[in-house]
Amino acid sequence: MSFIYEMAQLFFKFGSFDTNDPILNTFGGTIGYLLIMIGLLLFKRNIIKNHILNLKK
Repeated sequence: MSFIYEMAQLFFKFGSFDTNDPILNTFGGTIGYLLIMIGLLLFKRNIIKNHILNLKK
């Protein structure tokens, strides 16, 4: 989405276009995605671990 906005700024000459913006937005989105995936992985492991411990009781 940010790529489309940046290209519109470039072609229609509104706002300010900087070549670093799409690169940094992509980098930030990738970091955010990885953090979410790591959080979900840890959350799922914790649920599975708790489920297994509850079965042993």
